[in-house]
Amino acid sequence: MNYQGKPRDVMTLAHELGHGVHQVLAAKNGALMAPTPLTLAETASVFGEMLTFKRLLSQTRNAKQRQALLAGKVEDMINTVVRQIAFYSFERAVHTERKNGELTAERIGQLWLSVQGESLGPAIEIKPGYETFWMYIPHFIHSPFYVYAYAFGDCLVNSLYAVYEHASEGFAERYLDMLAAGGTKHYSELLRPFGLEVKATEGTTYTSSAFDSQYIGSYQAGMTRGAYHFAVPTRTSTGAAQADYFVDNGGGWSADGRTLPGLLDIEYNPYPAYGNICFNLSQSEMVNWIESFSNRYEKRTGRLPAIYSTTDWWATCTGNTARFNDHPLMIARWTGSPGVMPNGWSTYDIWQYSETGPFSGDSNVFGGSAAKLRDLAINPNYRPIGGKAPTTAPTTAGPFRDVSASNQFATEITWAKNKKYLNGWSDGTYRPTENIDRNAMAAVAYRMAGSPAYTPPKVSPYKDVSPSSAFYKEITWARSKGLLTGWSDGTFRPLNDIDRNATAALLYRMSGSPAYTAPKTSSFKDVRPGSAFYKEIHWMSAQGITTGWNDGTFRPLDQTHRDAMAAFLYRFAN
Repeated sequence: MNYQGKPRDVMTLAHELGHGVHQVLAAKNGALMAPTPLTLAETASVFGEMLTFKRLLSQTRNAKQRQALLAGKVEDMINTVVRQIAFYSFERAVHTERKNGELTAERIGQLWLSVQGESLGPAIEIKPGYETFWMYIPHFIHSPFYVYAYAFGDCLVNSLYAVYEHASEGFAERYLDMLAAGGTKHYSELLRPFGLEVKATEGTTYTSSAFDSQYIGSYQAGMTRGAYHFAVPTRTSTGAAQADYFVDNGGGWSADGRTLPGLLDIEYNPYPAYGNICFNLSQSEMVNWIESFSNRYEKRTGRLPAIYSTTDWWATCTGNTARFNDHPLMIARWTGSPGVMPNGWSTYDIWQYSETGPFSGDSNVFGGSAAKLRDLAINPNYRPIGGKAPTTAPTTAGPFRDVSASNQFATEITWAKNKKYLNGWSDGTYRPTENIDRNAMAAVAYRMAGSPAYTPPKVSPYKDVSPSSAFYKEITWARSKGLLTGWSDGTFRPLNDIDRNATAALLYRMSGSPAYTAPKTSSFKDVRPGSAFYKEIHWMSAQGITTGWNDGTFRPLDQTHRDAMAAFLYRFAN
């Protein structure tokens, strides 16, 4: 050990001891399942540090020493997360550029210096020789994106320790069970006993890393799916803003018969920083906040969201309003009966009756028939089982029944349909919040070029696209024009979703790759000079095709939704 006679030495011992405890407890699972999930790989180690720090702090009486301990801990936590963000940015830059071919050691060194220079700032002088320092972190090679575990672990332990401090009993048993599970369970299942659940979105800052695999995977498996948003209703974060965030990050609705309306999870405030259980909002303020969320969600999707809450919280924080009884109700009560309903509902649509069960996560039961469940999924005028039907039926815009007249992209979607650039499904839906894949983008590019005469090759240039495949002509045409190319392994990956990065590149090429000098200073916080498609993204912005998000980001690796693509194409063509 590199002993320096500082408190950090004690923390290092506690950290590594945590790893040891974790592995000893998980050893019974065998060599293949004892290793922990990446998300929890640093949980026991960082939790051990927190236990040790709290013990040292409690035994320190000198005010200056306590101040030094607290300042050191805060600095350490901030630096951990900031450092890992920089490391993640480096890894992402390497892997993004690797798509285009092999990287030299010199190029990797350049990417390292670029990211570290931006992260450390002018206060730190980076001297020659530092370009190879990325090699001292073995995780870069042996465990790609392991850095996530450090950042996630530091944030998670803050939440986990808060549960520990307020738990009356049983925490130790639950904690040891979590460690003993090793890699046998998904982290969402392991954290659920502590009330730390995975969700689609929370507030306007959190998105679940597992959302796509869960949401899309369940659909592909033939299940009826749904997504929920954990509300953080404060005076500085409106319901409308959080509804936008939810829809933009997967919480939309499509009338495909197997997608439920988005669920607003509004309940007890788990964060002391936001005040009491009602987030320090008055009853009237809370009602207004929920109404703001509901109105925006309906505007964006064409239907009302469902509501998840408890009877007690609803009575306390909304004054037991009956204002929202035209919304489907999901009641949470982990006892033998659902109990009394919130005002306005005579019964539930869904009852969450347990935090455990035979499947991963909480246990729920639908209160109606299979036909009623399908009605909930497909009908924008759905009448809650214990409530009333929506007073005003959402109007429809254009040819699609899941695009309301007030949808922010109604004009663009209708235009794209009329131009025959983007078509919907045989059931009359457009599915605006679903992602668009590479298959479809090849077809869009071909149609926007006027569907020119073209004879596709008899032998496919791609291993995963045969001459009989859908859109074979369009895919090979796009290849011949240099608009969409494949990977170095000979694949096109037609069903892969196209991200915003690649969308910018495609539109730039469709425009003839015009001469354009990108600004030296990026217009977006998350797109750095030198990053992949920097020029194309800024060209797209300069043309007014995209504005990015209100927080100053472009989100280049996010998938492009079908409604956003319609907007891009409309602005591109007009």
